Amino acid sequence: MNVSVYNRLDRIPAIIQHCPHLKIHIEHCGQPRLNGEQILELARYPNVYVKFSVGGLAAYSQREYPYVDIQSFVTQLFHQFDVDRIMYSSDYPASGQVIGYGNVLYYLLREVPTLSWADKEWVMGKTALSLWQFPE
Repeated sequence: MNVSVYNRLDRIPAIIQHCPHLKIHIEHCGQPRLNGEQILELARYPNVYVKFSVGGLAAYSQREYPYVDIQSFVTQLFHQFDVDRIMYSSDYPASGQVIGYGNVLYYLLREVPTLSWADKEWVMGKTALSLWQFPE
């Protein structure tokens, strides 16, 4: 079973204590504007995953796209969770209306240079396929 969460990240450790095999995915990069960088602390739990959302980053940034002021947060997120626990999220339809879907799609591909192409393949699909079982 999976649980999707976007707020109240402070409750996650207690949930994991009671349900240690529950896989939890955090929406919108952990809503850093609402939750600060609490998401980074949750990386110590191997059953916590993050949906990488440009919309979540846009809400956190004080600058226009490509949100250079939050690049250190993005780097930390990938460093602490690694690509096998981060998956792409398009934030359809909201993000496309705000910054355009070209920017939503290409942010990861163009603006996160620390990741290899193989790493980006994990974020763009392999992580989700490993988390959720899809019939062949």
